Amino acid sequence: MVYHFLWRSVFFFVVYQKLALAEKNYPGGFTPDGAHCVDICANASATPTCFNHSDPHCTKKKQAPGDWDFLLLDMLYLPQFCRGLEFGVDDTVSHQHVAPYPNGTQCHPEQVTNALTIHGLWPNYVGGFPACCQPLHQRLPSNVPLDPRRMNATEPTLLQQMSEVWKDPTVDSAFDTLCEIHNHEFQKHGYCLGYGDMAAPVETIAARYFSYTMRVATTLNKATMQISKWAAEGIKPPLSDISNLFERAVQVICAKEDRDGAMLNRLASIRTCWTASGPLDHDSFWQIDCQPLASYGNIVPCSSNRTISLEPYVQPHAIYVE
Repeated sequence: MVYHFLWRSVFFFVVYQKLALAEKNYPGGFTPDGAHCVDICANASATPTCFNHSDPHCTKKKQAPGDWDFLLLDMLYLPQFCRGLEFGVDDTVSHQHVAPYPNGTQCHPEQVTNALTIHGLWPNYVGGFPACCQPLHQRLPSNVPLDPRRMNATEPTLLQQMSEVWKDPTVDSAFDTLCEIHNHEFQKHGYCLGYGDMAAPVETIAARYFSYTMRVATTLNKATMQISKWAAEGIKPPLSDISNLFERAVQVICAKEDRDGAMLNRLASIRTCWTASGPLDHDSFWQIDCQPLASYGNIVPCSSNRTISLEPYVQPHAIYVE
């Protein structure tokens, strides 16, 4: 008996054959002994990323915690994040064993809802951004990874809240998520926020970042719930309808993928921009206009010339016929 394995579609099979099968392993996950999170900032640049290398406003920055111009909240559309992993694309650049299906890390279907989930809150400069910030004073502790067991023991309520709005659908538990996307976002971006006493234990600094991010995201609940409602009803909204859900200009990002020569215009993420005045613990933040988005890498602005797809995630599988 001869079995012929068929992918979900001929297109998927062709793309799978064309994509390089080399596995990508982004910094992250647990250390080999399973006791700690990997230090994603171990080999980080000491200088910020500047879009214009002659811009002194950015190039002279020291990547110090609390030194930023505005904040960017990125929220991922879970179905598209999981579809991306099928093609060996990790929009969070935080996972290991990233390779095209069936060889790479994949989502657990039961974890994938038709909803936006927090990716991270990112301090930005005008003209660039910091990453893996370090304190300027030696008396302050350096940027180190989370201790997952200590975090789990000291912040159980917070982790439960995060499991609902800050998901990583590639893992089964909130504990496992700590050393995947959560530690990645804290070390790369959260330490740069500079929220509160930076001499506090790392888990306390991280808890402040996670809590603050969720408070910002909560202000968008009405908009994000409407997008989930459209998805449940099979509605494909135009770009203008999504943009009008928000008080200020946002960046609506679609997947960079092609089928039969046409862009699918599938929602990948939504980015909102924020500023703050006064102590961050006073929740003195408000939304501001984001600048228009230019395409780069896998980031593509959604087209205004066609409706936006919110289709659910369907787990790929192979079937056989005689």
